[in-house]
Amino acid sequence: MLGLLSATERERLTGIGIAQQFNLGSWLRELGLPGETFRAWDNTDFADALGHALSLPVFSENDGNAAATAELFYGHGRRCDDFIYLFLGSAIGGGIALDGDCLRGASGNAGDIGVIPVPPSRLPSTPRPDGQWDILLSRASLNALVRHLHYRGASADNRVDLQACIERRLPAVGEWIDDCVEALASALCATLCVLDVPMVVIDSDIDGGLLDALVERLAATMAANAHEARGTPAFARGTFGPDAGAIGAATLPMFFNFSPRAGSPRRAGIKLLEANHAA
Repeated sequence: MLGLLSATERERLTGIGIAQQFNLGSWLRELGLPGETFRAWDNTDFADALGHALSLPVFSENDGNAAATAELFYGHGRRCDDFIYLFLGSAIGGGIALDGDCLRGASGNAGDIGVIPVPPSRLPSTPRPDGQWDILLSRASLNALVRHLHYRGASADNRVDLQACIERRLPAVGEWIDDCVEALASALCATLCVLDVPMVVIDSDIDGGLLDALVERLAATMAANAHEARGTPAFARGTFGPDAGAIGAATLPMFFNFSPRAGSPRRAGIKLLEANHAA
């Protein structure tokens, strides 16, 4: 990519943004992933290696926060400063927009709704948790949907197969949607009591009618179970689908270099830039 830029254009390059799942090796049972492959990511500082290889500042963010950043700057955030953002992919990620900024937290994991405790699933395809509670990503993730389709004998070995199953409205998809909405509603009720935001934005790696079904069902479930002292937030589809994380990652260098709202990741980027110059 650098070879495609002229010398003048290279001077305008402010850095590289990376979006990736944090602590990927921690959720192998819930996601049905092979440990020998995915645990390696927890022992690799990819952003640091890339920064040293290219002598450019690299800004790394978890994929949920990166996707929420894209939504904040180019999507619903243009009209609403405060919202909860959910992204349904292989796992489920999220982010929190407050006062026009993305909340990161002490470790960059604010908005990581996937680890919120929820009651165990009633689907026979879901592995039983070790304790009393399960976590949301066991029930609300595309991996959980694929696992249930396989249990019911459906072929869903790639994105095309999965979307075809959704478009055909297989009974197994409906069973999983019921379970997913129940778990999401429980997690969101707790989250909204703490954050009190007016909007929930939901996006996904895949569609085929799945996103509209989730938004509609979740809004209805939340409204039916809302406490009299609490209103129900607006629910909306996300803007960018499977590109959300990449668009958010590409925004990170501009945001952390130029935005007056930029927080601690900017300092990390500057330290890396200074270290590269010193080297």
